Amino acid sequence: MGRFSNKERVHFLEIANGSLMEVMCQLELSLLLGYISQQQFDEQELFISETTKMLVGLRKTFEDKV
Repeated sequence: MGRFSNKERVHFLEIANGSLMEVMCQLELSLLLGYISQQQFDEQELFISETTKMLVGLRKTFEDKV
């Protein structure tokens, strides 16, 4: 959060969300290839879902201020 404008903060929150979706994709591949169990996948999917909700909420807060 070293950025100075809300517009910049929104931009970097969008990048963070995109990175989170990339991690989700890697988790799905890991599951399909047998590197992780279904339980491990489910735990991480829940964490990603909660994190996504927080990022969306924070982004909306900054967008409302722009």
